[in-house]
Amino acid sequence: MSAANRSTDWRRKQARKVRSDIGIERHDCLPQLCSRLSASVFSQMITRQAHDVAEPVIGETAGLNTDCHSDNDIFIDGDDQEMLSPTDSNSEQEKNDFEQIPQFEPIAIGESNSDVKIDCVQIAVALIALKSRHRLSNKCIDDILSLLGLLGIDVPSSYKALCTVLRKRSSTHLNPSKYTICPHCDNLSSALYECTTCGVKYAPILPSKIPLFYTYSISQQLKAILATSPDLSLVNNNCPRNEFMRDITDGSVYQALKKTQTGLLLTLTMNIDGVQPNKGSDQSLWPILLVINEIKRKKRFALENLIIAGMWPGPSKPSRTQIHLLFKNIMLELQELERGGLFQFYSSDHENRFELTKIFLIGACCDKPAQSIVQCLPEPTAFFGCGHCELMGVSVSTNNNGSVVSFAIYETDPPTNERTNERHDLLIKQLHRNAIELTASTYRGRRDLTDKHKQSEKGVKGPCVLRSLSNFDVGSSFLVDSLHNVYLGLFKRILSLWLSPEYKGECWSIWIRRNELSILLNRIRFPSTTTRHPRSLDKYTKYKGSEIRLVLLFGYAIFENILKPEYYSHLLLLVLIIHYVSLLV
Repeated sequence: MSAANRSTDWRRKQARKVRSDIGIERHDCLPQLCSRLSASVFSQMITRQAHDVAEPVIGETAGLNTDCHSDNDIFIDGDDQEMLSPTDSNSEQEKNDFEQIPQFEPIAIGESNSDVKIDCVQIAVALIALKSRHRLSNKCIDDILSLLGLLGIDVPSSYKALCTVLRKRSSTHLNPSKYTICPHCDNLSSALYECTTCGVKYAPILPSKIPLFYTYSISQQLKAILATSPDLSLVNNNCPRNEFMRDITDGSVYQALKKTQTGLLLTLTMNIDGVQPNKGSDQSLWPILLVINEIKRKKRFALENLIIAGMWPGPSKPSRTQIHLLFKNIMLELQELERGGLFQFYSSDHENRFELTKIFLIGACCDKPAQSIVQCLPEPTAFFGCGHCELMGVSVSTNNNGSVVSFAIYETDPPTNERTNERHDLLIKQLHRNAIELTASTYRGRRDLTDKHKQSEKGVKGPCVLRSLSNFDVGSSFLVDSLHNVYLGLFKRILSLWLSPEYKGECWSIWIRRNELSILLNRIRFPSTTTRHPRSLDKYTKYKGSEIRLVLLFGYAIFENILKPEYYSHLLLLVLIIHYVSLLV
């Protein structure tokens, strides 16, 4: 008989033995079984969220991979002994897989838990923890539920029903508020088929043609994260500022905010960007996400710490009017958070720790198209399209009888104003004056007047949706997006100048030596943390942002004897400044 058959027979015997033991002593062992499954979870979590037993466990296990398609092992935890198949116990691969399973504290049963009455929700929480701990499949949980049902225990019928039980009980489950934009009055409506502002029904307009979006409670998500996250580093007002800037909390904006506010404060960073549901899709989703800056950077952007403020489901990007309506309720909640509220914070000793906390949005990181919509400015390729200054730009002709706007700055150019809250308010007033003047003008003079107004308005199309926040600047609070500006923007353009056959006749071109560069790049030893090594330089046009970043920061040396000295020195300046900025942040 083969080793596989012996192992299978052994498992079957052990399974029959387990079923026999459970069947004989089911009434005695079931409370202990459930207690053993849930004790380690409840002892850490139930005091943290006494009002909701399911809430912390969901937050604790949400980030774990709970699907497992292997049911080869039988683990029976009895008398502190683990029962394994003799064949599998000698498998080196099995040992390696077991070492990769997340380590948990051992389950301990106290005498005080022996008479605890366990309800359906507690069993559901225990099974979710068991699934996460041992990487059980959904089918395995279905079988466990069937077994418990045969024993006369009130449990959900399936894994899907089990999740529904926890979802209904948990206050952390997100319930979106749906809003539509009335096609008649362009106002916000909380009804799906009629306008709650003007009272007009949308029919016969198809529902798919009515703009729809979702908003989520920011406060509810903040409470869940603050109560369960051990990675929060609260900054005391008396703490001295670090000599080097290592995080956003060391920046001048954060330090100035800390001086003007009393008591505990937290800050947020916002991200808005369009996401394609699948590759090559013409549709896009536009989520509005927030992160807490005081959470450690390694955990700050983890899924369990992300806050969903709103969602524009597409199918195309929102207009300036639509984004203004989308932010209407979000802004009201952010202003409420600035006034302060009572929040429960995670405590390692399971004490109920509540603090009066003010929360401020101090930064937003968006790509250029999203930033222009939020700032209510022209497209980034148009005149006055820069989101940080009021530079008009110059139209430059192209070889294809077209033109592009260049924002090059020369020493002889007069200084331009930066975009600030004060300048923004002045330009909004100028925009209103121009609108009144345009209305009173005759038709013949409108064209010249429109051109004049564009110069005085500096590209402002309307108020920035984030202007009403007390500590958000409409210019400097929009952070530089290094992915699109430096890597996919600047350096990819430089690679195109060097390696494209279009420029092979230019003095800076190294197109003829691209194969030699690819060989040198293949010899580079990148950091051990590298997850994706760059492909051959022949495929630089298809590079992802991470690949271009590696070539710039670690592969620059391959160009030393290929580029002319003046071009290589210029490259080193870029590498040096990006390395320096990376060390600061």
